[in-house]
Amino acid sequence: MSISFSSIGQTNLSVRLLRLLLSAAASLAANLASLHVAPSGALAAIDWTTATHVLLAHLFGIAGLVGSLGAEITVALSRGIGLWPMASLGPLAEALPAVAVILVFSHGRRLARWLPDLRSYLALALVAIVGGAVSGWLATRVTFGLWHPQAGWIWSAGIATGILLIVPPVAAFAGRIRHPWAVRLLADHAAIAGPDAERSAVSSLPSPREIVAGALALSAVTAVALFAVRALPQAEPWVNLLFVFPILRGTAVAGLQGGLYGGSLVGLVFVFARTLLVPGGQAGQSHQEAMALFPALLMFCLLGAVVGALRDRELALNRSLERANRLLREDLERSVRALTAAIEAKDAYTEGHVGRVQRYAEAVGRCLALPEAEQQALRWASILHDVGKIGVPEQVLNKPGALNGEERAAIERHAELGARILANVSGMERVADFVLHHQERFDGRRDGQFPGYPHGLAGEEIPLGARIIAVVDAFDAMTTDRPYRRKRSFSDAVAELRRETGRQFDPRVIEAFLSGLDEQSWA
Repeated sequence: MSISFSSIGQTNLSVRLLRLLLSAAASLAANLASLHVAPSGALAAIDWTTATHVLLAHLFGIAGLVGSLGAEITVALSRGIGLWPMASLGPLAEALPAVAVILVFSHGRRLARWLPDLRSYLALALVAIVGGAVSGWLATRVTFGLWHPQAGWIWSAGIATGILLIVPPVAAFAGRIRHPWAVRLLADHAAIAGPDAERSAVSSLPSPREIVAGALALSAVTAVALFAVRALPQAEPWVNLLFVFPILRGTAVAGLQGGLYGGSLVGLVFVFARTLLVPGGQAGQSHQEAMALFPALLMFCLLGAVVGALRDRELALNRSLERANRLLREDLERSVRALTAAIEAKDAYTEGHVGRVQRYAEAVGRCLALPEAEQQALRWASILHDVGKIGVPEQVLNKPGALNGEERAAIERHAELGARILANVSGMERVADFVLHHQERFDGRRDGQFPGYPHGLAGEEIPLGARIIAVVDAFDAMTTDRPYRRKRSFSDAVAELRRETGRQFDPRVIEAFLSGLDEQSWA
């Protein structure tokens, strides 16, 4: 379900009030937590308050912003801070990124709040960085009464970091909620109307097992990083690269969704790890330490999003290629069926021959456990093995008596003619090879009643697919009526195959074919 943001005015009053109350409660809880659980080290520099504003605005729109902002001003007043400027201008300055989120995602064409694509994520990242910079500098001016460059940069970095670590995974998760009440609360902010308004992630969310495996991997990386940095502090920049691997694993498992969750989770763990390495300290020192982490945290978040989006694009392209290949195969098969029907129309005695040979050949291929590509080539070759007969005159194909030398030569040319026809079709090279040699004898003889042709190959020189077609083609020919003779019985045909084992036919193929006849009653 996807409704334009402009439809917020149509939402009933009770839902709007519920959004307002939920936002106020969430913001109040976040403010109280920040008052009573004083963070230390690198954690001190992340602006959790502004991240809360942006998240609630992202989830509930204007109602989320008003509720969270009202709760923060209420907390400021309860702490005895005067109404001007700290209790009003300070929170208002910190709320600027949340306002920017509402404006950007309301008017930005082809953007979706639940971040299903890289474009939407980069829009949020731009809001975090640019809006965070403006908000941080204004909040510094209001708080300290003057422009303080160092404090402005630190505050801006803390705002951007908080938004990038908290908002994307929660927004992505909320976009997948399908509970009716949740949809009613969130749906009119789910996406902006446009050609891609209802886009969804290509890849799926990770399974519980993959989540547990990822958590264990991240824990192991964190433990190794902590040990390595304590043992060799100067190697810290290189050790930090270890945190890239869990992010890449997340993108491999779940594409953009995995990148959003992985980048945020790794960033939070990285900040906690840094706090363990450099605990406490004076407030200014802690904030300066945290400021140095901002490039790494930004890199983690952007890496997860960009690589995840590329993974989704790869999956989408693969699916498109598979669909295109399936359609091409279906078109090719229809063309092949039409061609074989034309051949069978010339030779009334071979009606149904192609279908039976195909069925026999595929069963032998499975019995011999041929690779998938070989089985596919065998399938096409079994269907097209007589395609060259389209160039043989009908009076020769349907002659009731024995063939003379010239007529026999015309029949024997059908293998080469069929191979030439197929060799001109892209992807049919292996099929053409099977068709060319399907009349060769296993012993290589070119004399006698049934000589091998066209090249007199023997044994393993003959492609296995051609040896399979030789057996099943001969069996079907013996068990069907032909212009020059009546069909033979099943037992006579089997006895003939056994007599010709090792001479006309490959013993391994004969064994596979006859075992299938006994077990599955192909005949």
